[in-house]
Amino acid sequence: MPIIRREQNHTRVTIRDIAKHCNLSIGAVSSVLQNRYKERRFAESTVQKIRNGIRELGYIPDLSARRLRKLSFSEFPLVLAVLSTYEAPPTTIMSYLYELRNLVDSSPKITEKYDVSIVLEMYSAGKLREKKSLLSGDNFNAAIIANTTAEDDEYLRTVCLPYPNVIAGRNIESYYCVTDDSGHGKKVLEIFKESGRKKMGILLGNPTTQLTHARRDDFVQAVIDSEGVSPAEIVAAGLGEMDGYAAMKKFLSGGGNIDALFCSIDALAVGAYRAIKEHSLVISKDISIVGIGDYSHPDFLDPPLTTVGTSKVENAQTVCKMLLNQIIPDGKSAYVAKVPLRTNLRNSH
Repeated sequence: MPIIRREQNHTRVTIRDIAKHCNLSIGAVSSVLQNRYKERRFAESTVQKIRNGIRELGYIPDLSARRLRKLSFSEFPLVLAVLSTYEAPPTTIMSYLYELRNLVDSSPKITEKYDVSIVLEMYSAGKLREKKSLLSGDNFNAAIIANTTAEDDEYLRTVCLPYPNVIAGRNIESYYCVTDDSGHGKKVLEIFKESGRKKMGILLGNPTTQLTHARRDDFVQAVIDSEGVSPAEIVAAGLGEMDGYAAMKKFLSGGGNIDALFCSIDALAVGAYRAIKEHSLVISKDISIVGIGDYSHPDFLDPPLTTVGTSKVENAQTVCKMLLNQIIPDGKSAYVAKVPLRTNLRNSH
């Protein structure tokens, strides 16, 4: 039997095409696609024939049609999306997915009314505008948008999204937003000064965001106000552990001399730990290090990492609650929520 191929004209393969290809009824194909062939007592050979046809034709389910059919049932499909960059720390992304699941599972008002799916949609930093489903909402009907860059933020200011949404870690006018409370710089500087530190530095990642810019500006200004000089700025090529390692190694190998380091992202601190130790320096004795608390287990580092920042769990809960409160309004949601800073003194300072 000849195989029908659709690559040349790019038309969608339909159930009708599969039925014709297999010389079977549309109902039989539909039953296999919905995994209802057992209750209808199909022969295994028939099921396998249809599955082979599906693979040979390259069939892809039409989600839009399925969602339309779902409207005839009591539960309405609710697809909650987390939009994040490929460059963002995975632990941050996972915290939103985890808290969304917890809040949905504990909310009868949502689970009784909606058939809920939670999905992750990725985009490249600075290229949110290229995400086609962002403006249409074709892939989801509510979203958390996280880890945007300055370019992404500027784009969001020019559009209006037609579904419930929350911007995480940013403050953009006309959007529901959750951001950190201010004061990182002063709190970090106080820790360093109490440890007798004089030569300050800050380790930054790339790309930067509104939040990391704010951390940087707050710390730099606090150091200038207190010491009269700017801290050394060490800029990594990315946001991961190896990026922090490479940037810190280059700084130290080039004669860089600091005795206090504020890391704008904890993953960078992990890399900096290794570079510092390779240069025979002792963390907390020769160099104090403070992170921001976005790493899963800062207490597992050697020595455990002191942090000044928001609780990852508290931040994710605030973001997710703000989103769900737009779906099931409680009349209490503000447009902007600030998550308070927490200081966790460990042994790295």
